[in-house]
Amino acid sequence: MTRTVGVLLRDKILLQEVADLAKCFDMANLLAEGEIYRLVSFSRSAGEVFSFATWLTCTAAHGIDDLPEDIGVVLIPPAERSARAAADTDFTEFFLSRTDLRRVCAWGNGVVLAAACGLAGERKIACEPADVPRIMLLGQNTAIEPFADSCHSGSLSTWVGSSRARDVVLALVEEDFGPAFAQELARRLGVMDRMEKLVAPAPSVRRKTPVDRVQDWVRENPQGDLSVTALAKMVSMTERTLSRTFKDRTGQTIGGYILGIRLGYACNLLSTTDRKIKEVARLSGLGSQANMRQVFMTKLGKSPSSYRTSLDGRVSGEDRL
Repeated sequence: MTRTVGVLLRDKILLQEVADLAKCFDMANLLAEGEIYRLVSFSRSAGEVFSFATWLTCTAAHGIDDLPEDIGVVLIPPAERSARAAADTDFTEFFLSRTDLRRVCAWGNGVVLAAACGLAGERKIACEPADVPRIMLLGQNTAIEPFADSCHSGSLSTWVGSSRARDVVLALVEEDFGPAFAQELARRLGVMDRMEKLVAPAPSVRRKTPVDRVQDWVRENPQGDLSVTALAKMVSMTERTLSRTFKDRTGQTIGGYILGIRLGYACNLLSTTDRKIKEVARLSGLGSQANMRQVFMTKLGKSPSSYRTSLDGRVSGEDRL
């Protein structure tokens, strides 16, 4: 029996992830000596054009109105951070109408789209720290699993990270055909990787760009001095050049990125520890307790203590404690 899997396309979707999905499913078919998986692409309408880069575009094979009825799994790969946000209204209606889907898999910032379509609901999810505020703003009772690499809750599976195509396919294969088949598939994919490295010229190791270094530093030091002045000095750039380059590469301002990381870090501390609010504010880089409360009220619509209570049902103390 062939299982049809739909890949949801959107602007600036990560091409490597789509290619890896195709490679992994092709290997699964080869291992099974028959077509056990069929991959189809879709978006709001058939023929909708999407850009992978400034020089490459693709079109969706199907729209949500003509999607094959036998699709049982939908995959939502990540897109570049600078991509325009996908309108979720049509997709929300689609997922509400397709209650027959046995699984939806999302990873990277694809998790944000899944949540915006109402797929997360009161389920548990794994997501990037920078995406926590965007998901919390949706006003759902979604439980974000702090520090989790992946999470499988009901029919929704989510992964942290943008390069998880192989993990997604192996999880589906194990669910459909058992661990032994999945382990053999993983072994063959590993052999293929080693063979490709032997016959292909060794790629030059990609050096981290100044933007990469800034992002790494922010993630590792949310409580540190993250002023544009300090960050620009660290990567030997002018403040103006760094700000412009960061916005071009990520679609976010440096300040917006830093606030997202700090807010996500604070949310993780509130949900996984019993630290006092003022200590969480200090460790997350949000400064004073009053400033942290203002950020939470502005971004999430609730105070830090209310956020903590909404996650685990504990009796809320005053934010001033």
